[in-house]
Amino acid sequence: IWPIGYSKFLILIHAITHSATALVWIQYIIYLFSALYFYTTIDYFFTFSRAARRIIAGALFANPLLLYTANYVTSDILFCGLSLVWFTQLLWMLKRPRNYDVIIHAVILFICFTVRYNAMYYPIVSLPVILFVRYNWKVKVAALLLPWVMIIPFIIHSRAAAAEMTGTAQFPILGGWQWGNNALYMYEHLDVDNKALPSPETRELDLYAKKFFKETPYEKRDLPNYVANYFIRESNAPLKKFMTDHYRFYTYPQQVEAWGKVSPIYHDFGIWLAKKYPFSFLRYYMLMNAKNYFYPPLEKLEVYNLNSDKVWEPAVRWFDWETNVVSTRLPKYFQGIL
Repeated sequence: IWPIGYSKFLILIHAITHSATALVWIQYIIYLFSALYFYTTIDYFFTFSRAARRIIAGALFANPLLLYTANYVTSDILFCGLSLVWFTQLLWMLKRPRNYDVIIHAVILFICFTVRYNAMYYPIVSLPVILFVRYNWKVKVAALLLPWVMIIPFIIHSRAAAAEMTGTAQFPILGGWQWGNNALYMYEHLDVDNKALPSPETRELDLYAKKFFKETPYEKRDLPNYVANYFIRESNAPLKKFMTDHYRFYTYPQQVEAWGKVSPIYHDFGIWLAKKYPFSFLRYYMLMNAKNYFYPPLEKLEVYNLNSDKVWEPAVRWFDWETNVVSTRLPKYFQGIL
């Protein structure tokens, strides 16, 4: 259901040590070396004033947010470090092109993609660098194609795994949920003809949507002031209500399977509405959530460990703890600053 790169990273660390403290230190050290690689590279190729050096060094090495995120078992800090390495490789390709940098760039970009699908935009950033760098045309073609030689088989494998679990090849498996969510942001401003929807399932989902907006007061939704995935998160919203009415699950794998089975329905529903009402989609989803895009909410990072002194049982087993009670030295006011 999520990119598997961070899971593979956890398995690798777990083969060496079961210590949670060791894990967060390794995450932080990986970031530090990545930041050091970036800093020494820009210091080598460019000239900065002393004040600029201090600002850059402070942002890279003295940012308290990095300590905070490194102490989470999430992919954030690892992806941040890998992204710095990827960007640094682009600088080397641009300023001092060497043929083997093309391979390094492709491998790092692929690893970034397996950790976070945000990296799907990275080839767009790499494109102008590769086109204008001082490589011969054969090397440029190789630089453009190599990342996809690894990424495309990964996507095919992920789609096959999704098909085995849910009966439908899809990538990513939550993509349909996102389309359904996005379309529902504009739904109350539309007059949707139920009979025109593309399938019986989407017509049934449309009835759920009509009932929700009829029965749920505006102030209880408050979509403009909510993060951009209201209809994914809220249990009373049409998407989760539709899923729980059609599928029963008692374990986490069963829950993932249920999410994946309804995802194609939500995809068809959301795509159809977005194509049918593009200007409403622009106004009521894209423009409404522009602030969330450029200034994203912290979500689970907003309060450390969801403000709980306990963790789930799988974490207890993974780290060989004797209890699910945990503690933190992070003061409350420090979290507020972040």
